[in-house]
Amino acid sequence: RGWIMVRAARLTPDAIVSDIVMPEPDGYGLLCEVRARPELATVPFIFLTAKGERNEVREGMASGADDYIAKPFGADELLRAITATLAPVFSSELGLQPSDLGLLAGAYFLGFAALQLPLGRALDRFGPRRVQMALLSLAAVGCAAFSQAQGLVSLSAARLLIGMGVAACLMAPLTCYRHIFAGSVQLRLNSWMLMTG
Repeated sequence: RGWIMVRAARLTPDAIVSDIVMPEPDGYGLLCEVRARPELATVPFIFLTAKGERNEVREGMASGADDYIAKPFGADELLRAITATLAPVFSSELGLQPSDLGLLAGAYFLGFAALQLPLGRALDRFGPRRVQMALLSLAAVGCAAFSQAQGLVSLSAARLLIGMGVAACLMAPLTCYRHIFAGSVQLRLNSWMLMTG
């Protein structure tokens, strides 16, 4: 469906993240079509798939993908892969050095870490639903600010907001489970949540 939208609107995406196992074309076919189009040939292409055996990863990289992520994966792994594949674009468009890109990643993790201690108190006082919604709203503001940022300072501030905004994505569901379900059910739910990401 994404490929149809790209064709119809004549959009040039910043990056393409695709599974391998999907209806026609499969991921390899999509990669071939993308690389054959001059306006898309240099767009970073990342496979995100359940095919995680070593030979499958090699095949994916040999086919021309810029990165390969096997499921299950963490959001931080996907974020690092996208950041790494877009690094040359960021560098050229915004005049950033490699150290600046490292600073942007650090700002995200700083925002995430800075909220961990106050987060516990907020979850107990206001409840996981309210805290999660407020922080995800902050992440949305950070994403909007990042899309409009023009320099290192504004980019770093936006990444800091995004990190703060996703700080409760693990603890809020765990706290919610603790309030709603019995202990034996909590263990199963926690396991499923961690396994599926």
